[in-house]
Amino acid sequence: MRKFGLIGRPLAHSASARYFGEKFAREHLHDCSYALYELESIDRFPALLAAEPDLCGVNVTIPYKQAVLPLLERISPESAAIGAVNCIRRAADGGLDRQKLGNLVFGDPAALETLNGIIYARLPRELRRRMDASDAAVVGIDAINLIESGLDGLCRRTVAVIAPAETRVARIMARDGIPEAYARLRVRAQKDEAFYRAHCTDVLVNDCGSAAAFTEKARRALETILKEERA
Repeated sequence: MRKFGLIGRPLAHSASARYFGEKFAREHLHDCSYALYELESIDRFPALLAAEPDLCGVNVTIPYKQAVLPLLERISPESAAIGAVNCIRRAADGGLDRQKLGNLVFGDPAALETLNGIIYARLPRELRRRMDASDAAVVGIDAINLIESGLDGLCRRTVAVIAPAETRVARIMARDGIPEAYARLRVRAQKDEAFYRAHCTDVLVNDCGSAAAFTEKARRALETILKEERA
């Protein structure tokens, strides 16, 4: 289903959903739907995109026609000239600027809580569906917020990979090609080591000097876990 919608606030008066619903039916576009997305703040727009991967595009109404501009990767010459937008088309790959999203939420606990709430409400159900559909003997979930999201309830064993904060900052800068300030925002948004030691069944310390060394350490740890589970 291709989704479209309207962002703004307030939207109770809007006739857009009815108009486009009738238009889609009239033109036999049965794979399209239209909804109203009333956002408390334009800062919630990236969270909406994250929660709605099938959202192909939106119309923009007051008060966000100008406020949304900094969140867009590309702007048409016409929009740039008037300093406002009315329509936003999502990239064909459904791409999301994760760094822009991170800059919005990692320094704002309320925004991060809103984003997490949207994701947590959907992710466990989708993962359970995929796991039930899989014929794999073992399924692994790689998730930053495994405990907080409730995904640990799907797991027989939970493994925390921990390392000193400065080491994590350096590693994600090298891995993701991101600036130090953004890397520190991401690290500060994470729980401390004590949280993971208290909530996970296993802890793996990444104190290796190279990626190859840690890969070998992780492989041995996985073999031990699988042997224990088979016993």
